[in-house]
Amino acid sequence: MSSALKLKPASLGSRLFCVGSLQTQTQTQISKTICHKLNSPTHQTLHHLLDQCSSMRQLKLVQAQIILHGLAAQVVTLGKLVSLCVQVGDLRYAHLLFDQILQPNKFMYNHLIRGYSNIGDPIKSLLLYRRMVSAGLMPNQFTIPFVLKACASKPFYWEAVIVHAQAIKVGMGSHACVQNAILTVYVACRLIPSARQVFDDISDRTLVSWNSMISGYSKMGLCNEAFLLFQEMQHLGVEPDVFTLVSLLSVSSKHGDLDLGRFVHLYIVITGVEIDSIVTNALIDMYAKCRHLQCAKRVFDRMLDRNVVSWTCMVNAYANHGLVDNAVQDIHVNLLSSDVEEIYYSSNL
Repeated sequence: MSSALKLKPASLGSRLFCVGSLQTQTQTQISKTICHKLNSPTHQTLHHLLDQCSSMRQLKLVQAQIILHGLAAQVVTLGKLVSLCVQVGDLRYAHLLFDQILQPNKFMYNHLIRGYSNIGDPIKSLLLYRRMVSAGLMPNQFTIPFVLKACASKPFYWEAVIVHAQAIKVGMGSHACVQNAILTVYVACRLIPSARQVFDDISDRTLVSWNSMISGYSKMGLCNEAFLLFQEMQHLGVEPDVFTLVSLLSVSSKHGDLDLGRFVHLYIVITGVEIDSIVTNALIDMYAKCRHLQCAKRVFDRMLDRNVVSWTCMVNAYANHGLVDNAVQDIHVNLLSSDVEEIYYSSNL
């Protein structure tokens, strides 16, 4: 992070400076200096350095220079610091900075809400959202989906209903990102009829919409509904991805429906759709649970990137058919890594 910026040594006053000292400045004084400082070369250089930071250590070094140059009162700079702390992964420090700001803006709230929803901490996301609304800030398309994502992780049904109602009130109820998010909540709450109603109301469905609904059917074991929706998806020319295929193979495994599982496998072969080890493992699991060991073994043998899950699926397939000796033989022939050895011994335990 080299730059022509002249670094200032820390004085006693600057070491004692904190964002909370903004309380001693009047709004008029801040307004007089903000335009000049935002356009100053120093401010621009520090922002450029912030964009180059990839660790908390680098961020704190630049933050020290921001404080020393008297720029810590700038809302734009503070917002950038909060968002970058979230991106780097230090939510504790981001929240610490946030709490020292007298009037956090929507940008700051959105980044913290998103950060907490992405790490599965729904309580903090919801508390921040309530604080944001209480402060008179209107949620937008970058707020609502992540609050609903937080609701889906528990799931919090009534909280999601309230947030959904607020989204409708502010005119965002028909936004695809909001509709997809509430659809995910209803699926998480196992309210499939409500999820389907939301799905049917989406005018501009994305692949996320289709995957969420198919995943909901899969989780509830509604095999026919999942495949009928997949056929409708094909009819409309929407290309599935690995998440679609895994959901379909999963529901086939649950029902032991070999025909539907083969249908998905045939689709993969005919269309040449790119798949990863997750889909291949799902195929092995599907054939094993449908009691078609030979097909499971054939898929397994053709895998180039076998992993722990692949071996576990194959060992369990042999075990479910009472062919433990075959599993042991395959393991010993292919003992090329400690991972395989670990699977063998953990399976016996």
